[in-house]
Amino acid sequence: NLLTNFSSEVYGYDIDVQSIEYAKKVYVNECLFFCHEFSSLDSYAFDVCFSVETIEHMTRDDALFFLTDLYRVISNDGTMIITPPIVEKTDLNPKNPNHKIEYSDKDFTRLLSEVNYVILDKFFVPTKFTDGEIKKQGYYKCKKQK
Repeated sequence: NLLTNFSSEVYGYDIDVQSIEYAKKVYVNECLFFCHEFSSLDSYAFDVCFSVETIEHMTRDDALFFLTDLYRVISNDGTMIITPPIVEKTDLNPKNPNHKIEYSDKDFTRLLSEVNYVILDKFFVPTKFTDGEIKKQGYYKCKKQK
């Protein structure tokens, strides 16, 4: 809903149908749309895609699939901003039971490059997460490789 202050249209996506139904009821705005099927966004070319604290909840294969989906719907000059927690060494068994993988900067950069993203900028600060661990919190700002 906040993003509608800066955009003419905002689309929210989640795989969880209940989350989308909740968002539709709570965040009512004529510029805001929600969906739970990514394929419904295939006809769009978004200028900016945000992925906030999502990729760590996926297996590596699912993460590649998700990043490829985002790549497909971002316009050629569009930008993706993604915010994963970053750890010193990639953790395949994170303390947080809801996380599948927590990536190191090196491994996350490699993951992005596999889908042909170019990192334009990144910024992180140490942050205490809900699992009690200190990790780097921030973002990667990316474009499609040309």
